[in-house]
Amino acid sequence: MAKKIKQIKSYQSEINKPETEYLAFVKEYNEKGMEIRFVEFTEDNEIEYEHILECDSNFNPIKEEIISNSDEYSEQKTYKYDENNKLIEEKIQYQNAWESIKKYERDAEKRCVKVTTFDEEDEIEESSEIYYNEKGEILKRIEFDEYGKQKSKIENKFDDQGLLISKEEYSNSKKPDKIFHYHYNENGALYAVETQNSRNRLVDWTKIIFDDKNRPVEQANMAGTKLVIEYNDEESEITETYYLANGAVYNKTKYKKNSEGFVEYEETSEKITRYVYEYF
Repeated sequence: MAKKIKQIKSYQSEINKPETEYLAFVKEYNEKGMEIRFVEFTEDNEIEYEHILECDSNFNPIKEEIISNSDEYSEQKTYKYDENNKLIEEKIQYQNAWESIKKYERDAEKRCVKVTTFDEEDEIEESSEIYYNEKGEILKRIEFDEYGKQKSKIENKFDDQGLLISKEEYSNSKKPDKIFHYHYNENGALYAVETQNSRNRLVDWTKIIFDDKNRPVEQANMAGTKLVIEYNDEESEITETYYLANGAVYNKTKYKKNSEGFVEYEETSEKITRYVYEYF
């Protein structure tokens, strides 16, 4: 059984300059694997960004706070639940004293079917409606503005195994702006995505090649860029190389995993990142 992570500390340094190493961030988790605290530091060891999440005894988030010192921004969220531990309200308070409230409506099966956002004067800012099939998969989501006019819409189609096979994205038009088609191999792994515009013209594609262990080893797109992934025999070391359309190497990243399978070392052409783990 894999160990559960309690804390991750990340240290960064310039390549070949260990004396430049500093604590870049700290992440803390609860027993459910939820990130409950994230702190990002500057090279001078000052807090640049902080995100704190507080949960109840059922591990439902009840309070969330974001403080960005670099952007001089902060916000606080509070959450309310019904007797079934389903989210029914989310309040966001901003540093300028503005606030917005999201209210969630659910069907008989406790699925969220409508979300309405109100401002501090209880006026509707926007809303969304969600539609499901009999399996509980989201077939359609429509976003509306404060006047009830459609802003956007997403329609999904699934196969018999529950795999997403197409997604249509709309703005306020009747025809989709983009259509995505998803293709899977016999192991259920996604190996290709095709993107079409409103005229059904192919405008982009992404293809993924897998090895005999069903591991992704290459990813290419219509623009001609390519990602190549290499593994050692133990899969404890992974190298990702990004190539431009002309074949030139854009970036190369090397990863090393510890005995628990978590990345403990990351190296690019510019920096080295170390990860130190604490477990429950």
